[in-house]
Amino acid sequence: MAREPSGCDDGMTRTNPETATPLTLDNVTLSVPGLSNVPEDDADTHVLTILGQGEPASFEVAASDSIALMNRNPAEEAITVAHNVAEGTLDTGFMQFRVCGDLEDVRFLSGSGIAYLDNERLDL
Repeated sequence: MAREPSGCDDGMTRTNPETATPLTLDNVTLSVPGLSNVPEDDADTHVLTILGQGEPASFEVAASDSIALMNRNPAEEAITVAHNVAEGTLDTGFMQFRVCGDLEDVRFLSGSGIAYLDNERLDL
């Protein structure tokens, strides 16, 4: 039996730039309007941040319920998001996803990058 989505399967999600908190990862603070590392009150909702390392990297992300790109339009970023799987490329900067349910997989298909789930660096 399929799990019911936890209420955050709304396509593209945007945080309020006036209420977003700076994101600190490994003692580096990214202070960008609309950036957030604070998951919603729902215990099944998490924020996944993927950082580029200066060269193109292809990635794939999967969640048990749903995943949504935050603060960006997937079509403009050449990111494919299909319910609980997202894939795309990133070279510099970062992307954030709202993950509903459990994070099932994060992997770089080519190149390399860094990923954080709710401020905790993932060992990839």
